[in-house]
Amino acid sequence: MAKAKKLPSGSWTCLVYSHNEMVDGKEKRKYQRFTATTQKEAEYLAAEFMMNKDKRRNPENFTVKEAIENYIETKKKTLSPSTIRAYSSLAKYHYDEIDIPIAKINNDTLQKYFNKASIDLTPKTVRNMSGLLSATLKFYHPDFYYNVTMPTSKKEEITVPCENDLKKIIELSKGSTIHLPVLIASGMGLRRGEIAALRVKDADFENNTIAISFSMVFDKDKKEWVRKPPKTTAGKRVLPIPSHILPVLEEVVNGKKDDDSLTGLTPTDITNHFFRFLLKHEINHMRFHDLRHYYASMMLANNVPDKYALKRMGHATDNMLKRVYQHTMKEKDGEVTKTIDSYLVSVFGEQEQ
Repeated sequence: MAKAKKLPSGSWTCLVYSHNEMVDGKEKRKYQRFTATTQKEAEYLAAEFMMNKDKRRNPENFTVKEAIENYIETKKKTLSPSTIRAYSSLAKYHYDEIDIPIAKINNDTLQKYFNKASIDLTPKTVRNMSGLLSATLKFYHPDFYYNVTMPTSKKEEITVPCENDLKKIIELSKGSTIHLPVLIASGMGLRRGEIAALRVKDADFENNTIAISFSMVFDKDKKEWVRKPPKTTAGKRVLPIPSHILPVLEEVVNGKKDDDSLTGLTPTDITNHFFRFLLKHEINHMRFHDLRHYYASMMLANNVPDKYALKRMGHATDNMLKRVYQHTMKEKDGEVTKTIDSYLVSVFGEQEQ
């Protein structure tokens, strides 16, 4: 195995043979250099490269799309099916304008490409495209310094169901397949994939808790639903069952086996059933995921500390909670407005026109 050498900068570098290449009519040996902060990491990167060299062929001859496709292939066993599916979709529909050998790529070309892409695509899509390309270049062209500025995110308006609508939904859905998913999403904050993945054995009626250990997602071919562990450890959690949900849950599991599905629904089923339910009862349109927004906003309105809200929502950091979920419900905002208005009137009185 090639040995890494320490550089004057303190980093470690490891040089390994890559391939032969014709230069001015003569065949020359080409090498690949791997640099890292530790000797062990540099040697690991070099060993990984050698192990996969035959399968990858000369990486510098890859075009951008070839490199991305090969990168996705190497990551199929380590990334979730939903991530692989998202990567494959990006590779299929984008990058045509910069499909040149990765050895010829430069940041100026990339910046112009992403600037143009941001005109028609959402900031999130452009960031995802950049993230995939950056990871690919780091894997196949490690000496390239990736430096591209992404468009700023657009703040999307979050919809939080009002409590009157939610009460109506819960009451009218009794006896239907959507009743339990609605209760769990609005009363425990679970995602639809987490709800669909629940099994009878996940409910512990001795301690009145539910264990969230899986989420239901499409496989990489988008043909079958599979249960996968959460992407982060925070997604794996045990939550107390609220009192208003407990009797419904006990009735649902009665007569079922431990491995039976709690709802018998896929994530798509949940979305479709909920949409049809709203249409049937002429209730204001909302996404099923908005019930989770209600749960997060309810915790905010009741001054639940971030630490506990994060745990219940299954977030690893508070970035998402603060950026997306921590907003005030309309009812709470109205109460605050009335309180402020009443105080100001008591101090300054009604102002004449």
